[in-house]
Formats: sequence, C-alpha cells, structure tokens
Amino acid sequence: MNLEDNNEQPPATKPPSDFNDLHVIAGLEEVRRQIEAAIAASDFALAVSPHPFVSADQNLGQMSENETKIGNSDDDFQLDYAPPMNGHIDNGFETGRQVSQGERENFRVPDPNSVAEKLKAALDRYAVIACSNDAFDLKTKHKFKISSLKHTLSSIFKVWYSHEERKTLEKDEVEKLLIESAGDIAPNMSKNCILLKGETFIYDKSLNRVVSWSASQLMYPHEYKKWIESPTRAEIDYEKLIFDPTRKIDIDPNYINTFEGYPTGILVDQDQNPVEFFDVRKKCAGILKMIWSLCNGDLDIENWLLQWLAYPLQNEGQKAHSAVLMASHIQGSGKTTLFEKVMGGIYGKYHRVITSQELESPQFNGWLNNAAFIFGEEIATNATKYNVTPYLNALITAKSVTINEKQRPQKQVPAYFNMAFASNENIPFPLHGEARRWFVIAPASKLPEQLSEQVYTEIAGDGLDAFYTYLMSVSLDDFKHDKPPLTVAKQALINASKRSIEVFIDEWIAGETKYKCVSCMAKQLYDAYKEWASSTLEHKYNYRKFTEDLKKIDGIELLEKQKWRHKHEEGQAMVVKLGPVPAGKDANIWYGECIHEFERSVPNVLDKKTA
Repeated sequence: MNLEDNNEQPPATKPPSDFNDLHVIAGLEEVRRQIEAAIAASDFALAVSPHPFVSADQNLGQMSENETKIGNSDDDFQLDYAPPMNGHIDNGFETGRQVSQGERENFRVPDPNSVAEKLKAALDRYAVIACSNDAFDLKTKHKFKISSLKHTLSSIFKVWYSHEERKTLEKDEVEKLLIESAGDIAPNMSKNCILLKGETFIYDKSLNRVVSWSASQLMYPHEYKKWIESPTRAEIDYEKLIFDPTRKIDIDPNYINTFEGYPTGILVDQDQNPVEFFDVRKKCAGILKMIWSLCNGDLDIENWLLQWLAYPLQNEGQKAHSAVLMASHIQGSGKTTLFEKVMGGIYGKYHRVITSQELESPQFNGWLNNAAFIFGEEIATNATKYNVTPYLNALITAKSVTINEKQRPQKQVPAYFNMAFASNENIPFPLHGEARRWFVIAPASKLPEQLSEQVYTEIAGDGLDAFYTYLMSVSLDDFKHDKPPLTVAKQALINASKRSIEVFIDEWIAGETKYKCVSCMAKQLYDAYKEWASSTLEHKYNYRKFTEDLKKIDGIELLEKQKWRHKHEEGQAMVVKLGPVPAGKDANIWYGECIHEFERSVPNVLDKKTA
C-alpha cells in the first residue's frame, strides 16, 4: 500500500489508548520520559545508572551498508510522516506533524483501574430510573434495584449518584429501550418472559413468578408461537432464578432475583423528608405498647426482641441464627397480631404463615420459597410435637434449603428467612438441653381491648411504616443474633420438656427420692426408676433407652463390665459411677460397698437376684 492509498483511508474516531499511539503522536522520547517517570514514582523503583540510552531512537543497534553503526540522531530526526496505526486519532493531534512539549505532557495513557476511569465508566454505563428505586444498565439493557450498585461500584457509588453528569431515564424511555432490545418478534413476551432451560415453565417478569407453558399461551395467544420458535428468546438455568434480599446478583443479567423489596419504607413527610423520631414513635405507639405487654414489662426481654426484629431489616438478607417462641395459655395477648399482622405487613409477599399441616408434609416445602419471615402458629399436635423440634432447629440455622414444590423441579437455594412461633399451649413442643437457638417468652396478660383497637388502627394507617422506621433506628451494637438470653420462660419450658429419665435422675441426685444417691449397678437404678415412674404416672422407657440417656447426663459415668466385690460376694456388671473412687481404696471393693449400700436402702423394692 503506497502513501497516497493510505492517505485516502477514512479517519477513525478511536482515542489514543497505549504507548504505540503515544509513539506515533509524540515520539520515543516522550514514551521513555513517561515510563521512567512512572518507575521513579513507584514504591519498588531502584537506583539505576545514568540513562545509557538517552539518545536512543529508531536506529539504535542498526548497521549501515559499510558495517558501521548508524549514529543516534534523535535530536536532528524529524518525522515527516507516520502512517496511522489504527487510523486517524481524534484527539487534537494531527497525525504526521510534530507536537509541542506541552502537548506531550498533557497526553497520558488512561489507567482503567483509577477512580476517575471507574467513575467515567459508571457515568457512561448506568442510569437512574426517575421516580423509582431502580437503575438501568445501558450496556446490557438490564433493569435492577439501585441498591445493588452499592456492591458493584463500592467506594465510588455515592460520588456517581450525586454527580451532575449522572444519567436519569424516564420510565417510558426504559420501556422503549427494553422493547427495542427485545426486537420485533413477539415484543411483549420478549420483554417479560424468560424460558427456564430444560423445564416446562417460563418466568414472567411482569408477574414476578414462574408460570406453565399453557398459562403463558393464554396470556400471550398471538405471540407465544413466534416467541418459542425465536432463536433470540431469553433463557436461563432454573437454578439461576433465585431469591436474594442482599441484591448482590441484581447487576448480573445471567441471574434473575425474585426479590423486589418490602412494601414498607422509611416514614417521610409531604416534602419527602424523614419524619422526626418523636413523631415516628407516636405513630406506632400502640404497637410498641403491645410488645411491652407481650414481654411482661421486662425491658431486657423487650430490647432483645426489638433487636431481633430489626436485625434482618437493617441487614437485608442476613439470617439470625435464632428463633422467637411465644408460648402461653393466655389467649388474646397479641402474639398473632405481632407476628402475622404487623410483621406480615412489613414483609408483604415474602411473609409466610404455617401450621401443623405444612410440617406434617415436609416432602413438599414450597412455603420456604421466596420467604423472608416465617410465622408458625400451633405448628405441632400431640402426635407430632416430640418429632418436630429437630426439623425446626435445622431450619433456624440452615444456610440453604432444597425447595420441592408440586409439579416443579427441585432446586437448592440460599436460606434468608427468619422464624417466629406462637402457641396457646405451655409446651407447644419440647426443648432439650441448652436449646441455644430459642428465645422464649411467656406472655402473662391479655391485651386490653382499647390497646388492641389502637394497634389495628395503626396497622390500617401509616403505623407499619412508622414501626419499620423505628426498627431501622434500633441500635444493634451489643446484639448477638445467635445467642439468645436464657429467660425464666425458657428454663421452665426446658424443665417441662424433660423426659421421665431426666426428671428421675435430677430428683435422685438432689436427694429427693427414697433411693440412696451412691454408685450402683445400672440394673438396680433401672428397677428404682420403674418403681418411681409407676408412682408418679410418668412414661417408662425400656432398659436400653434408659442406659443410653444416662450416658448424656453430666456428672454420671457409665462403666461397662465393671468388676465389684463385697465380703464373699463378687460379680461383674454395668455400673453407674457417681464421684471418684476414694484415695487408697480398691475400686472393686468400693463399687461392691456402694452396690450393697444402694440395695440395703430399699430392701423391699429391688430384686436382689439381679445382682
């Protein structure tokens, strides 16, 4: 290609982007100057010898025809013409002319990781949708919640949001862009529908839920066939349709977040300014009084409950590894009103109410899908109450759950839900051991009628927004969501939940039974347990269950095949050991004395032949 042909090429509009462009515009001297300046300014710059190639130019190292080196001639070298490497560079420099020193100094290769470049890229790519909490990606033609940009833009988010050059789009402009990106083939389905790969279901954005193919045919009768045959229809994996209140995946067009935000928000006045805290508290005073009544006026219990309610709202998507249980025979105390009406109004469609019916059919658990707050009311019957606790404990701390809905494929999703329970039974279901996941309250009084009416009036008005605003201001500095305090009601429920074996051992060790509290054979102690259970009408367990439970009790050691000797009697048996063997005492003799002492204390009860 000759120079004339090259000059006839149409100029490009690409700006300079690397040192090749700088070489063409300003020469090697400017390239060298910028590189050396960057090295000198860096933390790892080393001392170097004085510039050995200070006169380096494009002839460095070349030989002439008579085998002599061509002299360095950068000082006298004039570049009459340099062919454009990427076409004409539209930056104020004319290709082929010499530039001034000032122009050389002003030219810099941009760093894409610098704050300025990141801000420039964000201003070019993202726009706020007017009168909404949404943003729009102009590159991918993707709409999402603006809060998700906080994770993407990180430190420059506030600068971008308040920048005078930030773009703002009207809602009709966004709809037009979405339709344009969808194309002319079935524009409504292309805008709203996404095919779930390998499934007979479609996700409809306008409904924010999964619908069957037959349902979509009824909704879009004139577009369905064209859309399903279109090679440009949108598709995603079913596993990428998730519920994520953290909104971290909103920015990724390969995922769909079914979370659209809660229906409540910060209470504002007519000028859209936040309402004063005093007025906020006044607008939800009835709800706060109801909570105080539910906590029996205990400020510590009330404070922890309010923090527990506030934690997942102040930290959207965070799961408290604890659950609240309100159990009391007092009806009309406000338990259901708080967890179903008030919290249900705050969480909206992400709130679930379950009963024993949902837990009796655990193979189908669609109620867990898209759930942020789950309220269980009278979830256990007499037939299931002793089997439901392990399942609930697993749900409270679960990081993910497998969703199994009828006629839908299974999928594993993150677990963002928090759980609360209420019952009019004093023992709705048993709590064993430390029950470290549970915060238990036993309301002691019925809610006054006047206060109940005030609460429902606030719910019908702006009381829910006020209570949400109040919770958003609750301090969480000293709150540990995974360590609920031990309340009197919790200890009482733990004691009432003990099996007959635990109750017998507690009374035996405390000296409250007629049986001597000394080491003995397990069979001796089991015979005593059976007699005690018959006299107290407690449920009796078999010997195997009895010995297995003994192993779990602190302060008791179970010794299998332990030898014992007393006078002329000796034998070998499973021994229940209490305390250490006295110093200087033979263990076999000591066990024999204890066995004899236990047997002698109740001679008419125990079968001596079992020894």
